Amino acid sequence: MKYYYTMIPTYASGTIGFTFCSKKHDPEKDLHEERARKLQDLKYYSTGIHRAAFVMPVFTKKFFK
Repeated sequence: MKYYYTMIPTYASGTIGFTFCSKKHDPEKDLHEERARKLQDLKYYSTGIHRAAFVMPVFTKKFFK
C-alpha cells in the first residue's frame, strides 16, 4: 500500500490524499522515466512530481505509527 496526495484547488483544503493498493504494481518502482519523458505538452506532470506525490507528509507518518 502506498499513500499519495495531490493539490486540487477546488477541494476545500486544497490537498487530498489517496491510497494505491496493488499486489503487482508499485507506483514508485514501476515508473518508466523514458516513457514519461516522451509525453508532450504537459503543464503539471513530471517524473519529479510523480516521485514527490509518494513522499509521506509528517501528519500522515504520525497517523500510521
